[in-house]
Amino acid sequence: MGKGKIIFTETEGFGKDKALALAVERFYNLGSKIIILTSSKERGENLDEYLWTFKQQSFIPHIYSEEIVREEPVVITVVEKNLNGASILMLDTPSSYDFMREFEWVMDFVDRTNDQTLSNSRKRFKEYKDAGFDVEYKKHLLP
Repeated sequence: MGKGKIIFTETEGFGKDKALALAVERFYNLGSKIIILTSSKERGENLDEYLWTFKQQSFIPHIYSEEIVREEPVVITVVEKNLNGASILMLDTPSSYDFMREFEWVMDFVDRTNDQTLSNSRKRFKEYKDAGFDVEYKKHLLP
């Protein structure tokens, strides 16, 4: 297992769902496979629906699954398993460091929804650095 690089990025005023969807679109268009880890099946299904509808001119093939689906480029899941052989992990919810180390890139988002979510984001950033991850803060992920 490698030690992936963590990109910690702002949601750029879009809100977390749209920032996540735009990041998925960007990496998918670069030919990357992606896992989106989320906190619950309900949240995963909401993200699944959002990815189908967030942009009319964009198509990102994806699936919600808890089983191995190697052929799928984008998998939304609640299980800490690399179900599609992805190189990129997008965090909609915190993950174990062991799982994060399975990926070349991990993306986490600065959540400025309120003081508590911002404080949690800052805490995760510090914890990633303390755990020895290569963490890069990017104010703007998208061009």
